[in-house]
Amino acid sequence: MKTGRDPLEIVLHIGVHRTGTTALQRSLGRQAKRLAAAGVVFWGPKVLREAKIAGILAAGEQAVQAGQGDPGSRASDGFLTALPQAGRLILSDENMAGTMHRNWTQGTLYPEVSPQLRAVLSLLPARPVAIYLTVRDFAGYWQSAFSHLHRVRGVSLFDATRLSASPGNSWLPALRAVRAACPEAPLHVARYDRTAAHRVMAALVGAETARTLSPPLQGVNASRPAGGDGIGALFSPDETERLDRAFEADWAEILRGVVPGVVVVADEAPKAELPSARPRRGAGRRRSGRADATRRGTERTMQ
Repeated sequence: MKTGRDPLEIVLHIGVHRTGTTALQRSLGRQAKRLAAAGVVFWGPKVLREAKIAGILAAGEQAVQAGQGDPGSRASDGFLTALPQAGRLILSDENMAGTMHRNWTQGTLYPEVSPQLRAVLSLLPARPVAIYLTVRDFAGYWQSAFSHLHRVRGVSLFDATRLSASPGNSWLPALRAVRAACPEAPLHVARYDRTAAHRVMAALVGAETARTLSPPLQGVNASRPAGGDGIGALFSPDETERLDRAFEADWAEILRGVVPGVVVVADEAPKAELPSARPRRGAGRRRSGRADATRRGTERTMQ
């Protein structure tokens, strides 16, 4: 790590779920020595959850909602003691934005991000210099979330009508909430595709350091394609079309700068071929028949 008078530079990667976060986290976690040589320390979910950050977040959410001031100061001595003194510290855990199950039950994208993030900020000795987040098309997000929740929590009903018609299909409220919680740090937003984890990783560690690292594997913690797990078809073509239009409108607003302080992560794919964790069957299929079906179908069968 950097030493001397270099200050500690804190960067938050708050996910979100089903956007390549696991692949990114595992890649950075495996390459800790290379990162350390560049003055970068990475703490992913394993480190943060062993530090009981989940409990701190829960207590923080309650304290913030109750207006009790600084929730972290009462529970974070061990966490603060372990912080490096210099260099760049990357904290990455998608649960900092909220829970996938809460999104699912409310049909809204990360309604709890404000108290969650404020609880995290209360633990830190300095404000973050940047925050990173990836957004995904709504149909792909709900499909992937359902596949995951079906597998790990036994969720069995996919209510396509409720989800496709939900007013919660917008990333803008969550982005505004992040900016309100930490207005001094630019919010870097990437659009999800098969190279998103690679692009975000390069932005997190810096282009020069990224050239010394192996890129994230493809297909890590990937969801099953539509119709997998015996769950049948998900959104109808009309519902998919409606959700696609809503997402493209959302993305256009993001590009237009409707949320001040948002920086869009470049969408150019890295030139190096991305390695694959395992072959995937069924990728590239969609029912809408649009010209971009192959590309979008691939995106939706991944994380």
